Amino acid sequence: LSANTGIGNDYWVFRCFPNSNTGLTTFQAMGQAFNLATSMPAANTTLVNWGYGVDGTPVNDGATASSCSCTSGNGARNQTQQTHTGPLTSVSGSRVNHQVDTCGGNSGSVIAINSTGVAIAIHTNAGCTSTGGSNSATAVTNAALQAAIASLASGTGPVAPANDNCVDATVAVIGAN
Repeated sequence: LSANTGIGNDYWVFRCFPNSNTGLTTFQAMGQAFNLATSMPAANTTLVNWGYGVDGTPVNDGATASSCSCTSGNGARNQTQQTHTGPLTSVSGSRVNHQVDTCGGNSGSVIAINSTGVAIAIHTNAGCTSTGGSNSATAVTNAALQAAIASLASGTGPVAPANDNCVDATVAVIGAN
């Protein structure tokens, strides 16, 4: 279930089916999940993001390693998991503006309150420049997003196709529709 109708209403919700070998869901296997905020924190609250963005930072240590350089994707930390913090700038409806350091490829990653780990938003759009600005995200309090999450959590959303397991997979032939 998804929407992409502008900043603050951009999300994709999906359910991970149990692994066909272990029978475990991702939560059962990893034992971790995010708690979702029921309201937005105050401006200037320190936020955190974990993502795998395109990063041109030339080294993985020293002073330059703490700042994302989005100008190229050939840096030492390119598409590796990175953690960055920054302030919540503002909230307007379901649009969250923040100054957490992100690059292309971070879209869809969690924006959480640094001190508690409670998820407040899904990062969607870059907007920071060398002279200021802010990045944007969709608040987890977005009503349509909440409805999509509830639909999948209740089991009323999409279900795995019959051929989802390797044993029952449909053979795909190159060039055939």
